[in-house]
Amino acid sequence: MLKKILIIVTVFCLCVCGLSIAEGEKPYEGVTLTLLEQDNAVLPFDLESESLKAIQKETGITLDIQLVADTDWNTKVSTLLAANNIPDITRVNFNLVNQYAKDGMFVNLTEAMEEGKLPNYSSAVERAGDVMKYYKVGGEQYSFQLIWEIGLPNGAVPYIRGDVLDELNLEVPTSFDELYTTLKAIKEYDPDNYPWVTRWASLQIDYSYGVGGLCYYDHKLGQYVSGYTDVEKYTNYLEYAHKLYSEGLVDPDFLTTTSADWQEACKNGTCYFTFNNCVFVNQFNMALQQDQPEAYWEPMYTLENPWGEKRGLWSLGVGEYQPTAMSWVISADCENIDAALYLMDFMYSDKGYEITNYGIEGETFGRDENGERYILPEFIEAVQSGEMTMQSKLSGADLGFCTIINDWANRATALSPEGVELYEFWMSDDNMYTNVPNPVFTEDENEELTDIKSKLDVIVGDINAFIIGTRPISEWASVVDSLEEAGIERYLEIYNEALARL
Repeated sequence: MLKKILIIVTVFCLCVCGLSIAEGEKPYEGVTLTLLEQDNAVLPFDLESESLKAIQKETGITLDIQLVADTDWNTKVSTLLAANNIPDITRVNFNLVNQYAKDGMFVNLTEAMEEGKLPNYSSAVERAGDVMKYYKVGGEQYSFQLIWEIGLPNGAVPYIRGDVLDELNLEVPTSFDELYTTLKAIKEYDPDNYPWVTRWASLQIDYSYGVGGLCYYDHKLGQYVSGYTDVEKYTNYLEYAHKLYSEGLVDPDFLTTTSADWQEACKNGTCYFTFNNCVFVNQFNMALQQDQPEAYWEPMYTLENPWGEKRGLWSLGVGEYQPTAMSWVISADCENIDAALYLMDFMYSDKGYEITNYGIEGETFGRDENGERYILPEFIEAVQSGEMTMQSKLSGADLGFCTIINDWANRATALSPEGVELYEFWMSDDNMYTNVPNPVFTEDENEELTDIKSKLDVIVGDINAFIIGTRPISEWASVVDSLEEAGIERYLEIYNEALARL
């Protein structure tokens, strides 16, 4: 059904629960609010977008948006919070809400909802259900969460050059062992390039390989565990990764490869396999096929690890009506708190949802005979031909000012019919789990976690040192002994105690 909808470029919207602000009602006409937002280098935030103009027109509130580059974002926000000097409204990750809400820096939204000031957000919270318990501090809500009404697959998955497999008469690998054999064959086919290119100084396979990191949520066990402490399994993982590196099957510059470098390799044909965010595959194919019409990236299901398991991990927000850790907070020092509450509540209204996901009726979307919205084909064509960007008219989804996202609508401007098929393929993988938010910790727990983690990080050092061979893998057993002495079991215990309180 979804494929049919997208192929004919008809994007349906699930009805957003909540009340719409009455047309013409602008109680805060002329008020200016400052808003701190993140700017992405690949898909820049557009301060002149039609959606922003429409938000200001509908609410009567002027937005003074301050942008910070994504590379400086964490430092900038942390500095402002530490100085208690944030703008009226600030985009933050929920872990910072948990850290600073106790200091009275943010407006208490639970109180505002009880006073009837946030009817639309109250409806959104109710619809999201139990998962919203992860986004409370001391039982109170201080943040507006970004919610995916429909969240398409987003997260690290394997994909491979299908045309090269065809040429070499190879099957798509179904396990990590088969992947190694396939990469060896590709290396022989093209010895001048490295089959696997990655970014972020990480292969990103530890969870799927069956080990995970220092502390992660195990969906089958329903609790937090450490991938480091099983010496046999983690040593196996390090040996596998080192074999890839030492045999030239993964780009040896992966420690310094930028996102731009990685994307270019995937587009120009010098990369044959990657384990990374699936949202890029469609554009990689379109770029690759400009010069190599027969070339294509083929999606892969979760690979079987050496212990017979198949498991992968989507990012937060994948699925239906899923809140994420991305939040907006209102400063307790805001001079017009009611105006800020009004603006944010508008963003969760049907009109706010429409503007940021579909744009302007008649310009970017229309309605069918049943009144359901669909993205106009001419707008999609204009975006795909490069005449304009999606951000110039819409919110840019989570890269813009948007609080409820319909991913089918936001990506309709970028997806070809083949792109739709890619997403449907990933959605059919039953071995993918959706990540869960971290539980909320008490102040004492946060202090203890920080203290323990500082010791654990020093002991482990850089995992990549084991992969590239500057530290012998045989040392891992002694590393685990030191982790246990430094309190890794207590670290996991705190996480699971916090989880049990939810």
